[in-house]
Amino acid sequence: MRFDIRQTIAAPVDRVLDTLVSPDFYTTLAGVPGVEAPTLRDRQEDGDTVRLVLGFAFNGSLPSAARAVVDPAKLSWAVDLTVHLNLWTAEFVVVPDHYPDRLQGSGRHSFDDDGDTTVRVTEGDLVVRIPLLGRKAEGAIVDGFRRYLLAEGDQLGIQAAG
Repeated sequence: MRFDIRQTIAAPVDRVLDTLVSPDFYTTLAGVPGVEAPTLRDRQEDGDTVRLVLGFAFNGSLPSAARAVVDPAKLSWAVDLTVHLNLWTAEFVVVPDHYPDRLQGSGRHSFDDDGDTTVRVTEGDLVVRIPLLGRKAEGAIVDGFRRYLLAEGDQLGIQAAG
């Protein structure tokens, strides 16, 4: 499933990107429905490129049909995020901790300077390989990802402006 998400963040682009790559930022992201706050698994910096590996765990409810195919306790994953500070872009890959043959996702963020605000455009693809449930699961995951990114963007604006 192809997806795109556009959001205006209430802070200048350089401050948004500096906040995005800050290890302390991710501790502020508790409370997004359906997912635990991300944990920072790894961070590497090389000049204007910062790579973050963020761990996520599902904490929502699953329909019984989905529970018959996957264990909710095993719905955890990493987002491998590479941020290019000088290019105002980032790429990400979703890496499941379990069921790697059933979930594949990747995408790109671009950050556009709009004066005192930043416009983040996220484009990506998500594929769920579960017979009969794949498309429905893709839609639910993309909806959750959208909620997370919008909450993350709101918090980026708060933290970067402060």
